[in-house]
Amino acid sequence: PYVGRIGKFYYNFWQDTEHEKGIWRRTTLESYRSEKPDWQIVLDLDKLSQEESKSWVWGGYDALDEGPGSTWDRALITLSDGGSDAVVVREFDLEKRSFIPVAKGGFEVPEAKSSVAYRTRNELLVGTDFGEGSLTTSGYPRVSKSWRRGTPLDKAVTVFEGAEDDISADQYFYYDRGFWHEFQHRALDFYHTAKWYRSGDPSKTAADDSGSWKRIPVPDDAGVGTFADSALITLRSDWEVGGTTFP
Repeated sequence: PYVGRIGKFYYNFWQDTEHEKGIWRRTTLESYRSEKPDWQIVLDLDKLSQEESKSWVWGGYDALDEGPGSTWDRALITLSDGGSDAVVVREFDLEKRSFIPVAKGGFEVPEAKSSVAYRTRNELLVGTDFGEGSLTTSGYPRVSKSWRRGTPLDKAVTVFEGAEDDISADQYFYYDRGFWHEFQHRALDFYHTAKWYRSGDPSKTAADDSGSWKRIPVPDDAGVGTFADSALITLRSDWEVGGTTFP
């Protein structure tokens, strides 16, 4: 089965007749290479659904990557009740294999069409239903906010806004092979996205980071990724740069 690496473990989401809603499980690389890997259950959705009287559907995870020296002990788990577009995002302790209660400082974003990711251990970048004007006409987040641990979600600080007629807007931050990258996106329609970039500073919050944003000068239908300090551009239409056309 396909796996994703988080720290020293290799994770996999698995469904079968015994686990209809699925289990999130992990093993070591040595065990994964064996004929019969020894899987450790991290989260059992059938059990969780029964305990909470929900019909939870797995929506994925965002592991906390703090760069060099990362302890890989936290993740944001996305769940939807019955498989709807609206999701709940809850912080999970990978060492204890349990959710971190809000009362003990854990992050939790209530059910909504949301975009949520770690910026640092104590800060999330959140796009969700903050009330009037916070969603696009398509019903997706229009506003991204910086939410600091230990503060109410309604006190999160706005760091990016799209237009009401965009499909959605979001901001995200990550570490890649020695470099920190931060992007802002406005999905103009299903095929075109306006993109901005800065090299973010993890020692500051998104609201306090004074790094300047620059519009990425690529066609709006192009994909943009990174490899260390290089940009990876995936073209869907011609791109003219300095008199040269890249098909």
